[in-house]
Amino acid sequence: MSVKKGIPQTITIENLPADILLAGENYKVYVRGESAASGKVLFENEGRVRCSAKALSIFVQTDKAIYKPGSTVNYRVVVVNPDLSPTSGEVAIKISDPNRNTIAQVLGAKLSRGVYTGQLELSSEPPLGAWIVHVEMRNGMKFEKEFTVDKYVLPKFDVNVKLPNFITVNDDLSVLVDAKYTYGKGVAGKAKVTLVGAANTNRNFGNLKKSPHLFQKLPFPTWVPRPFVLNDDGSIEKDVGVIERTVALNNLGEATVLFTNDELKGRKLITDYGGSTIQVLATVTESLTDVQRNGSAEVVAYQHDVKLELEKHGDNFKPGLRYSVIGWWE
Repeated sequence: MSVKKGIPQTITIENLPADILLAGENYKVYVRGESAASGKVLFENEGRVRCSAKALSIFVQTDKAIYKPGSTVNYRVVVVNPDLSPTSGEVAIKISDPNRNTIAQVLGAKLSRGVYTGQLELSSEPPLGAWIVHVEMRNGMKFEKEFTVDKYVLPKFDVNVKLPNFITVNDDLSVLVDAKYTYGKGVAGKAKVTLVGAANTNRNFGNLKKSPHLFQKLPFPTWVPRPFVLNDDGSIEKDVGVIERTVALNNLGEATVLFTNDELKGRKLITDYGGSTIQVLATVTESLTDVQRNGSAEVVAYQHDVKLELEKHGDNFKPGLRYSVIGWWE
């Protein structure tokens, strides 16, 4: 073919016989340019090309990644040419279980605009595990796609307890319980909120004893004595140290519980001189399954809503010399 200097051109070699090319082999492409007048060689170059047997691309799609026993598997086979245009023809489809037994088979499935759509009805007790959709073209090209059959697993949810950073001895306590599934939806159910004084958290608390990790001993002494009475059924006498309240969660899986200052002082959870710690346990029960999850947090009741900080200019004081201390409120 004729070419012009300085103008890139594309050379297409059409209708290469498929029987003379071996898949997986490397072939050499050689290009030489000669002068039309004198036949003198103007340029020459060569490159390597690998022959691939893949003339089509096969894709298999399923409407889910995991199926329950007794459900319907909807699948689709898509076959396209190298330029992504749909192809025609027939494919053979086979679906096997985890034991490699053939459960369904479609021979000679005709493609419509490069697509074949099928279904598989699972039995009530199918083998659990990875199932495979096998697809094979007439030219021998193959493709496999896995999907999983498993029993329904109850969705997990987390419980978060949100409290203010601190309260004073004259404040009410607002507790926000937030229960969400791992995929973000709110839990439908109820929440039991339990307030416990720090002095009672290291004792035998009946049902609370099942979750000792939720109530760790504080790094400072719990020097305020709060005796309590343990009933025969394991419950705690509701006179000191503990408050419980059960509320329903809203559509967002949230509930706000307000404990008044009178309640907190009446149960001796806070004192007028401050410094007491209130630990909060929220137990959420899902309505449909009665599955329970816990969340916990704690808050300190201070005497004042400000804090005085002091900064010294030195560790030693020398008589006759000025010694400065900087103080500020937060």
